[in-house]
Amino acid sequence: MGLGHGTPVESDLRARARLASAAQATGLLKATGFASAGLVRVSSRLCLSVEHGDYNGTDLFGIGLDRYLWLAFAPNELGIVRAFSADFAGEGLVTFDPARVPLPTSSAAPSGWARFPLGAHFVLERSGRTCRRGFDVVIASDIPSGGMSRSAALSLALLLATMVQNRIALPGRLELARLAQAIENDYTGSPCGLLDPLMIAFARAGIGVHYSPASDSVRSVAWGGAAGSLCVLSLDTGRHRHGLGTSTYSIRRRECDALLSTLRQHLGVASLADAVRDDVHERAVQCTLALHPDLFPRLRYLRGAVRRFPSMVAAFARGDAASIGRLVREDGISLRDDYAISGPELETMCDLVRPLPRVHGERMLGGGDCGASGAIVDPAGAEAVRAHVEREYPLLQPAYAATFAVRECRPADGITFLPIA
Repeated sequence: MGLGHGTPVESDLRARARLASAAQATGLLKATGFASAGLVRVSSRLCLSVEHGDYNGTDLFGIGLDRYLWLAFAPNELGIVRAFSADFAGEGLVTFDPARVPLPTSSAAPSGWARFPLGAHFVLERSGRTCRRGFDVVIASDIPSGGMSRSAALSLALLLATMVQNRIALPGRLELARLAQAIENDYTGSPCGLLDPLMIAFARAGIGVHYSPASDSVRSVAWGGAAGSLCVLSLDTGRHRHGLGTSTYSIRRRECDALLSTLRQHLGVASLADAVRDDVHERAVQCTLALHPDLFPRLRYLRGAVRRFPSMVAAFARGDAASIGRLVREDGISLRDDYAISGPELETMCDLVRPLPRVHGERMLGGGDCGASGAIVDPAGAEAVRAHVEREYPLLQPAYAATFAVRECRPADGITFLPIA
């Protein structure tokens, strides 16, 4: 897989302190000592285009961002897996026998975040990889809950730790992304697509990730501007989402599946991406208006997003942050009005930053409803934008005054193994 050891960043120091505190409080990682544990850092991601495109068959383009999940791991002598998340401390310690992982439909399967470590074992065993060794896991993250793919980062980190501890050769990045997707689809019950784990698995600082489903291939697109000139503000609304399965995301997937079924029957298309091609689009519009008029706005969003896609990739390649922001803004307005996937707190964030100088563009991020919005900004204006949001957002959304956050983000490597100390 070619994963090497990376250079620590400032946030790693805070993460190590959280991990060490959690390990001490729970008694984990003692067999080898915390200083001898393995540590993997997995990034968040920003989909620049096409949001919600993975389950509709479109090309995808995005980058990794430097909001991370960290996972420390070490063998134990107990023959069981023990896992603890500092972000879900109230759910306590997760323990299970790796030789007896219950089926996802079993009443013995846990709820909440505990399904993820069991899911990692489940999909690896199902793929023919034997995972029977006992080990400890401690996790901490600064990725917002909703919009920047914390669950995908968690799935990837657990897969890597499980394979390393069981001395299993690491797969290629595309297979790793599919295994991570399978944890969510087949064990936690989330209807997520391939976009999130794929973007993270292939992410490198200064490199855009372009996935083509037609050829099932990934190509790298180098950022054409100066290092540090692409600045993203993560606008965490403070309203957290508890999984895609309970969000509007799952409703949109069902709607798109229903629309595709109709268009496949009448037009022979294989995906909604095919339905918005120039040679098919007008017939797809007429068929949709006749048989599913309520779903026409979904088709309209996809048509616009697919047509923006080449411009987005080209803007990234030439280092044109202003054009990227403009396209992000156009996408966000259509996600709000046509795809109807946004939420009031997400749009409050967008409304606050839209008129500000040095803001190129903004939109909600990820699955929708709640979580985080994002803005493409001139780095010189980032602090002023942050100050404005920190002053105004609590007045407009007082219920989340204690939980919202504004964080400056930069493109980052997706997966990095680090020294623990």
